Amino acid sequence: MDVLLEGDAGFEVEELQRYLQEEGFYTSSYGVTGYFGPITKQALIKWQKANGVLATGNFGGMSRAKYLDLQEQKLQGKKSGKKVSLFGGRKKKVKTPPKQAKRVAASSPSDVKTKSTKSFGKKSSQQVVSVSQPQTLQKGKVRKGISWGTTLVFFVTLVVCWQTFSMYYKQKEERKLERQRMERDRAVQISRW
Repeated sequence: MDVLLEGDAGFEVEELQRYLQEEGFYTSSYGVTGYFGPITKQALIKWQKANGVLATGNFGGMSRAKYLDLQEQKLQGKKSGKKVSLFGGRKKKVKTPPKQAKRVAASSPSDVKTKSTKSFGKKSSQQVVSVSQPQTLQKGKVRKGISWGTTLVFFVTLVVCWQTFSMYYKQKEERKLERQRMERDRAVQISRW
């Protein structure tokens, strides 16, 4: 288990920066860079203070343990369906406002049903009662098979892998030929002495 210090760089630092950014502590204008600089150190110190960890600015054993504990609490909250606060208690359920009715646009005049009504002093007026939605998909029908997008991604990945391997073997062959040429030149130089 490595300790992440100021000046480190790499994938683990990127992951740390992403986590701190999700939690609202890392707010660098450069975004996730993968370099553990002073901005990352300050963000980590803020996170450590907020979570009761000794604020050293290094992501070591105590910080990793607290991070894992927090992640475990989040997972337990998701599995049980209950929202869990950071300190282990249940979060109170917040009431949400009622959803507003969706507005539906009629695609043709035949989709609108009207009804005649009387209003003050007027003989009759038209009032929209309901709008029927056009049928786009029939219920029960599910598309099966692989989509074109998935197929395209597969073939592009296949081509990229093929190009990568061909470049690798080409460079490997070039290195082998270069090594043989150098050995031949060295043998010629030794034979001249």
